[in-house]
Amino acid sequence: MVVTLPASGLPRAALHGLIEAYPFKPYRQYRSYSRREQHAILVADVEATLAARGEFSHSAGGDEPRAAAIARPLEWDSAYFGLPMGRIDYLLTTGEATVADRRAVITAACESARQAGLQHLTARVDVGDLETLAALEDAGFRMMDALSTYIMRPGKDVPRDV
Repeated sequence: MVVTLPASGLPRAALHGLIEAYPFKPYRQYRSYSRREQHAILVADVEATLAARGEFSHSAGGDEPRAAAIARPLEWDSAYFGLPMGRIDYLLTTGEATVADRRAVITAACESARQAGLQHLTARVDVGDLETLAALEDAGFRMMDALSTYIMRPGKDVPRDV
């Protein structure tokens, strides 16, 4: 059995270590962002989610987490659709994360969402993270959508400074 803890309560050094080890950083396929910049983008995104009102994030692995589900309610979506909604923005894992670690943080996030009265929960997972995708499907999630990122038109736009 894997015990989960609130990710928002993790020492920032431990959380940043998990982020550093996570191989599926945003924009990793774009050469216009260095690894350092990708790391900074992910840190900022995770910190913003952890600061959101009602966040319900969890980690597995103790002081040096191997997995974390970084999640929050979706206020705009809930108001627009008239249904309490939330999203697991990131399912972060290290190379040492086990299937049990992934399942534990997903289960804990789902339970927290239920306790918060959310009736619809989505999760974002990188297409290359097949182990986490399988754990989500095992928990009852279905792959339903794709998110494409377009950052510039090669040959027409000058790469911007970041």
